[in-house]
Amino acid sequence: MNGKKDLNDFSAANIIEKVFADIFPAEMKESLSIHNVWHEVVSTIRSGSADYTLKSDIGSQLADHSRVIDLKNGVLLVETDHPGRIQLFQMYNGYILKGLKMKIKELDIRSISYILKK
Repeated sequence: MNGKKDLNDFSAANIIEKVFADIFPAEMKESLSIHNVWHEVVSTIRSGSADYTLKSDIGSQLADHSRVIDLKNGVLLVETDHPGRIQLFQMYNGYILKGLKMKIKELDIRSISYILKK
């Protein structure tokens, strides 16, 4: 081909395949599991009165405004979009940590660190 690169080498499919070639399926499955379980556990948080009818569903709001960034050395890094939400997460940190440990026993999550989205 006259020493020129084939234009098909630069197709979107080829580029995506090269980018994701180093990602192992097990790691992707683990990552999806953490994200799904995070949302599931946080969504169960309820706040308010001892009277069940007065309890507020803040868990779904917290889950929708946060995302797991990383898990390294037993620390789960979570990003959220408002400092007030970080305070709420810290109030329910023990509950969340216990829920994560119950749902994903094979992962060693010892603590959760929260950061503000830039």
